[in-house]
Order: sequence, then structure tokens, then C-alpha cells
Amino acid sequence: MKGLMLHCGANAVDEVAVREAVTPVATASHVPVPHGMVLDLVGNMLTHAGWAVTKREYGLFKGGAQMFGVWAIQNGSGGHPDYALALGIRNSHDKKFPISVGVGSSVFVCDNLCFSGLISLAAKHTKNVIRDLPQKTFDLFGKLEAANLLQDKRIGAYKERAISTTEVHDFLVRSVDEKVIPNSYVPQILKEIRTPTHEEFLMPAVNGNERRSAWTLMNAYTERFKSTNALDLPGRTVRLHGMLDELTFGEVQGLEEVDATVVETTPQLIDAGPGLPPVMVG
Repeated sequence: MKGLMLHCGANAVDEVAVREAVTPVATASHVPVPHGMVLDLVGNMLTHAGWAVTKREYGLFKGGAQMFGVWAIQNGSGGHPDYALALGIRNSHDKKFPISVGVGSSVFVCDNLCFSGLISLAAKHTKNVIRDLPQKTFDLFGKLEAANLLQDKRIGAYKERAISTTEVHDFLVRSVDEKVIPNSYVPQILKEIRTPTHEEFLMPAVNGNERRSAWTLMNAYTERFKSTNALDLPGRTVRLHGMLDELTFGEVQGLEEVDATVVETTPQLIDAGPGLPPVMVG
């Protein structure tokens, strides 16, 4: 994930700078949560769920009032050779958006990010946010392994789904309607589809003819998204995945919902992080 945070309007920073960002004083209706507290909570829950963070990158916006981070994560199985599971983490001190955590993928060859919407969390900065956030986050990570398996299934299907020129043109127009992209992005994305920067996004040629797939489409869009505001990335790519799923699996989705079954364990308290209440799990 080299250079991932160098998006429009962002300052790429290390974790020390994220933790040093000033947190405004709470009011009766708005309770800002320190960026570092959010990172501690997410990190502790990942550790408890058996996942390791292999890469961390951050961007700060609006003088530190808005934070966006991306972590590459792995559950010990070695992962996939083409992409890593990724977490996007957002927090704001200026009421622009809630605390958010989303799961997606980071493609190794180009560092493209695409958030899936398979599992996500959003917590508003209300008076009970610090009380409720740990349990919401724990519930999220209870679904992480299922989301990982579904992401593998989804991307594998994208790679096998060949697309025609007519389908590409229709997809581009509909992606404008679905607010995945503005009109101005169409020429650049079409160019990336026709002549991909990375040959890895093409299907094996047939009779000497190059072929495009839903995987080609996904990476053409996310290549263009590198020059957009990183804070817009989760929303754009979740909508993009929805369109790609419809193209690949049909109107009736072929991806089953994430299994939210909780495995029975011995109840225990885990530390959610500094300043946060412990969470009873199991």
C-alpha cells in the first residue's frame, strides 16, 4: 500500500501524528472521540479475533479534524496472492461523518482499494458513543472471517466474468447514475479499461485477442479513485461493488449474507482500549 494516502486534500502522516491530533471539548450533543482511542479499540478487537495488522497508513484532513486510515490485515492463513483484506477507519471531530470501519481489499500490484460493504460499522458522536462503541466494534469483527471468505468468492468470480464493449459502456453510464463517479471520470476510466496500466487485470487472451473482465472494470475505477479525496473512497467503492456484483451474479445476488453466528465461548472481559469500557464477550 505504498503512497496510498496521497489523495486530494490529505496529508500522509504516521500514527504518532494521528494520536497527537487535538480532540475538541465535548458538548451536550456532540462527543468527539480521539483518533487514537478509535485505533486502540479497532486494534484490540482485531487481536482478540485472531487477526494481525501487516500494514498501516493514515491521512489527516482539515488540520487533523478528520482522519482516514487503512490497515492491511491477515488471519494467519497466508492470505491471497493478489490482494490483502483491508480495513478502512474514519473518524471526525467536526461533525462531518461518524466513526466508521469498513472491510475491503487492497490489490498488491497497484495498491488499489475497494471497500465491499460486506460488513461495516458507523457510530455517531452522541453522548453514549464511548459506552456503545466497544460492543459495536466487537460485533463487527465477529463477522470478519465470513467476510474474508465471501471476498475471495467475489473477486474470483469477477476475474472469470468476461465483459463486452457494450457492457462496459452501459456500466459506465449507470455508474454515473448510481453516483459511483461523476461524468468527468468517464474518459479516464474508459482509457484504463481499454489499455490497463497493469496486464494482470486482463483475462487470458483468446486467438490473440485481449479480454476484459469485471476484475478489469473494478481496477480501472479504483485506479482513477487514487486522485480523489480518500474520505470519499468507502462510499464510492461500496456502490461500485454493488454494481459489479449485479453484473457478475445477476439481479439476484449470488453472494450469501455474512454469517453472523456467534461461536459459543467462555464469557470473558477484554480490554477495549484506554478510556473505553471493557467488553464482555462469549
